[in-house]
Amino acid sequence: APYAQTLRTLLDSHEPYPGSAYDPLGRIQMTNAAHRRLFPGASERTPEESIDLFFRDGAGLEFENWPEVAWAYADRWRLEASRYGSTELRRLAARAEAHLADVPRPTPSPDDGAVMSPRIRIDGRTYRTFSTVLRFDTARELTLSEIRVELIYPADEDTAALFRLAAASAA
Repeated sequence: APYAQTLRTLLDSHEPYPGSAYDPLGRIQMTNAAHRRLFPGASERTPEESIDLFFRDGAGLEFENWPEVAWAYADRWRLEASRYGSTELRRLAARAEAHLADVPRPTPSPDDGAVMSPRIRIDGRTYRTFSTVLRFDTARELTLSEIRVELIYPADEDTAALFRLAAASAA
C-alpha cells in the first residue's frame, strides 16, 4: 500500500505532464490525468494492441521524426526483453521490430541533443517532449522491482504551455 500511494503521488505531482506506471509486459498499471488525455484508452489495451496501434497510427499522434521515435520504441522493447530474459518480452520486441521492416534506422545527428525527443505536430505546430523512466531497483519484492514509471516532460516552453492549457481545459 505505501508503494502504490508513492506511485500515485508521483504521477499526480507530475501534472500537467503525462505519467504512467507499467509492468514489464507494458501493461499500464496506473496513470495520471495528463496521460489519459494524451493517450485515451491506453490502460485498457493489451501490450500487443498497444504495439500495433503505435505502429499503425502513432497512437493517434503525428510525429515529425517518426523513424527515430519508432526505432526508439522498438529498442525499448528489446532492452526490456534483454533485462528480464522473458520469452514473452522477446515475442513483443519481435512484434515491434516486425513493424519496422520498411523503416530505415535513422542515424543520430549531433544536433539531436542528449536524448531522443519526439516532435509531435498538432494544428500545424511542433511540440517536443522527452521521457524519463524510474524504477524501484532496490526493491526486495519482485513485482515492485519490475514496475517502470515513465514521466513525459516538455522539451520547450511551447510544449509546457500546451500541457498546461490541456489541463486547464479539462478542469
